[in-house]
Amino acid sequence: MTKRHIRTIALAVLTIIGGAASAQPQQNTLSEVVEILGNVSSSSRPVGSALVIALNLSTFYAAQTLSTETGAFRLPPLRAGVYRIIAVKQGFTPAVTTIIPTSREQTLAIRLQTEKPLN
Repeated sequence: MTKRHIRTIALAVLTIIGGAASAQPQQNTLSEVVEILGNVSSSSRPVGSALVIALNLSTFYAAQTLSTETGAFRLPPLRAGVYRIIAVKQGFTPAVTTIIPTSREQTLAIRLQTEKPLN
């Protein structure tokens, strides 16, 4: 594991912890199970093997999956709620977004930016 990889993972963990502690969860009227799916890309190309994490900001339950070679991902079924979605992969800056699913199937487009070398 390289220093860059460790730094990327550490940044993602700090984002999860810091954002979850300061988040103000909102009440969601959707009382069923939701599915979060989508694609991870950079510029116009898919990013495979990206780690996609969903963190429930009320319960702190987390689920994760990896994107396929085509960048597609599907998280396991989750209870309705407010979620912080994080996508990470070595060589890219982590992408973070917060969502409140409003339908049984929530589709996301996650864009990763190429990480700039430290000089």
